[in-house]
Amino acid sequence: MPDRRVPRKCATGAQWLIAWLFMAMLATIAIVIPAEAGLSVGKELQEADSPAVTATDTYYDYLAEHVPGATTPLVDYAAEKIAAPKCDRAVTSKMHAVLIGATNSGDPFPLLRGPDNDVKLLYTSLVARGVADDDIALMVGRYASRAEIAKMFKETLERVNCGDRLLLHYGGNSVRARDLIEGLVPKEVRDPFKDVSIQDIWQADLVNQGRKSARAIGWIEGAGLFLALNKQQDGVIELISAHDLSDFITNLRNRQVDVAVTIDTSYASEADITGQQEKAGGSTVWSLDTGSEGPSLQAADYMASTPLQPNHGQLAVFYASIGDSQSVEFTFGEQGAKTTYGVFTFRLANVIQNQDSVTVRAMAESLKKLPEAEANTRQQYRVESTDPEFSLFSDRSLSLPPVDPIVITKPVPKRGAAAMEKAEVEIEGQVNWSSPVKAVLVDGKVAELRSGGRFAYTSKLKAGLNTVEIVALTADGRTHERQLEFLFEGDKQALEGEGKRYAVIIANQDYDRTRTGFDTLRTPFADADAIVAILTGTYGFVTEARLPGGATFPLFLKDATRHDIETLLYKIGLVAGEKDTVLIYFAGHGIYEEKTTIAFWVPVDAEAGVPISYLSASTISEAIQRMQANKVVIISDSCFSGALLRGGGETAPRISDDDRQRTLLRLAQRRTRILISSGNNEPVEDTGGAGHSIFAKALLTGLKDMNHDAFSARELYDGYILPLVVGNADQEPQYRPIERSGHEGGDIVFVRQKQ
Repeated sequence: MPDRRVPRKCATGAQWLIAWLFMAMLATIAIVIPAEAGLSVGKELQEADSPAVTATDTYYDYLAEHVPGATTPLVDYAAEKIAAPKCDRAVTSKMHAVLIGATNSGDPFPLLRGPDNDVKLLYTSLVARGVADDDIALMVGRYASRAEIAKMFKETLERVNCGDRLLLHYGGNSVRARDLIEGLVPKEVRDPFKDVSIQDIWQADLVNQGRKSARAIGWIEGAGLFLALNKQQDGVIELISAHDLSDFITNLRNRQVDVAVTIDTSYASEADITGQQEKAGGSTVWSLDTGSEGPSLQAADYMASTPLQPNHGQLAVFYASIGDSQSVEFTFGEQGAKTTYGVFTFRLANVIQNQDSVTVRAMAESLKKLPEAEANTRQQYRVESTDPEFSLFSDRSLSLPPVDPIVITKPVPKRGAAAMEKAEVEIEGQVNWSSPVKAVLVDGKVAELRSGGRFAYTSKLKAGLNTVEIVALTADGRTHERQLEFLFEGDKQALEGEGKRYAVIIANQDYDRTRTGFDTLRTPFADADAIVAILTGTYGFVTEARLPGGATFPLFLKDATRHDIETLLYKIGLVAGEKDTVLIYFAGHGIYEEKTTIAFWVPVDAEAGVPISYLSASTISEAIQRMQANKVVIISDSCFSGALLRGGGETAPRISDDDRQRTLLRLAQRRTRILISSGNNEPVEDTGGAGHSIFAKALLTGLKDMNHDAFSARELYDGYILPLVVGNADQEPQYRPIERSGHEGGDIVFVRQKQ
């Protein structure tokens, strides 16, 4: 039966695709067949006593009485008299939260132990972050009901002010829309219709669109996900639909409130909140996914949706599970005093309590260190957002204790990373806090807990820099975090990393002046050929990639059109994973528009004086935001390339010989988004480098002559690119992090391959 923890058997993606195509075919038949033929085809189904129509009416009547959330919206916002939106810009923005935890939803759902604890932990985390108690609604126990949640949704809409933020959390059981009839309608109600297939009901719905029952059942089948609430009376199952959540979210965003949603249940991504928001008029530009799923059905417009208005708030959605994957709980503590939490929510609460930066991207990255459940199950999750840099909290809202509660006694703490000779380290320490210690986790695994808050754990190390995270949970609901760094020096593989290195090379040379307004250039082809040769031959880069379906595509383009470049950037975003590196090199014309202060790359099919035919900085930035690769570096040899992408974030440090290996390992580990340009906001030289541009010649010289086998892009820039270009041309190259791209102070590390 529906469960937060145990996945139900379901059809494969291919089976559901066939069903979807079957529905589409029926809809097409209804459109193209003459009316008389249509009556013939649908005659039996339109008869009131046909099995499919009778089944539809019977299921609708049962659900309307016993599962009202399946057929009735939680709130009809168009009919409700809710106060007009407030927008007082003089008022300091606030954080609000609506936290829903349902543990006992009644048969056929299992009793859960974690959701109430999850809500309490989130509450403690929010208060520790400075959120006022009055601005947090705890919807647990009898308050986890349709009536109370509907009331709270309406009250919240009247309280919020433009510029506020809100966290909406749900934890509990769920049932997928396509399982709802089989899962929640009793067998004795379904038995008379055991010979009626779901396809028969779909067909009846298509032919009988005027019947309310047919429209309702058709809507249910494509509604995505239903979330179970606490049982309030015998014989009635309380549900809210993903549509109910989305409509509440739309009304919040229409009040210019930024909304973050967490859904901790099995099949969570089938709620498809972002998809419903897009139907309402929004857009989503960024996602982080640790799994995949097949196509889902789309709900018909049975329940009205509030349209999303212009100037709406931001949105981020955290799904604890993807497709058929399960959301799991974990339990720790002594016998008789055990505590259960949802793995996903526990980690989320810990991030809220302890991280300075709580942007969507930072939270998504931190969630990768989920605690391990008892079953040793790896949980898959998804994060989607309108803006990955949308921040739930300001850094100033974090209140840290004056002394670190976690004290490490073994090994002896050192400044910087401790060098280890073996591939493991024994960690011992003590948690000093006013409340008793309930558990200590080391990299998501439960450590041995001893008396007096002492703990011990043996951690395995990989070659390179290892960051070990220690999280302590105390009885007052606080989580405390400390990170340790250990350097286990292996070979150069630690610097190269485990992923692939992709070289995306775009060389535009032959411009048609009549069409583009730009002259043909002399060196881009020669520059690109030489750069490809040294990157692939010496540094392990590849210029071909393989799509998930198996098809390969080239990463080296000459005389590329705008469509060619956009397609290539999109495809590499699909392919490059979180362990990979993407180096993007562009040689060609660039242009800067003073009215808009926007810089562009110029494709070979550009039209003179038509900026829309150029490739704008915003388009390039969006492509970078979509990439999950740990490292992305853009090297742009074009006029005005220094104005291409704004700078922001921590710059990679200069490296001393005394701590070279350790610094490079640290840089290689951190997320990187940097731009190296041939000049600032200025024209640059096309020739002057013995058959290459001055910039390309400096880049090639550095890649060839660097006196270390491993070096950072910053060292390449400081040692060769900057001095060689400035000394030979009236242009000044730039090296800087890319603003609002998720740069975390890392750098790309070039490592020479063994010949």
